[in-house]
Amino acid sequence: MTPSNHTTRRTQPEGRPSCASPNRPGQRHTPTNRHPHTHAWARKIRSFDAFVFVTPEYNGSIPGVLKDAIDFLYAEWNDKPAGFVGYGIQGGVRAVEHLRQILSDLAVIGTRSTVALTFAEEALGLEALLGRLQ
Repeated sequence: MTPSNHTTRRTQPEGRPSCASPNRPGQRHTPTNRHPHTHAWARKIRSFDAFVFVTPEYNGSIPGVLKDAIDFLYAEWNDKPAGFVGYGIQGGVRAVEHLRQILSDLAVIGTRSTVALTFAEEALGLEALLGRLQ
């Protein structure tokens, strides 16, 4: 449930080429040499007061596209709170912990709690096994 004075938007860096920014990681000012798609992404991220990151776990970490979207910017993330939802066979907890480390370098203030969604029964094929037993 969203309070009446807040908005919820699903956002992702659609149409943005991967690893295309000429900026150094951790650049503290807004560079003028950004590509137009990076300026658009920066405006979108700057417009939010807080974030809720929803991420699957891939090989103990976050997806590359999420890391790339985060790395495109720096100052736009600073000093904003973030919540975390991880999902996967182990609830995505390793991905969320890695994401916390990444975002701490960007001065994002992470919440203490994490929502961890586990889909073990799907990964282990329990539904198919139970179907055969009936």
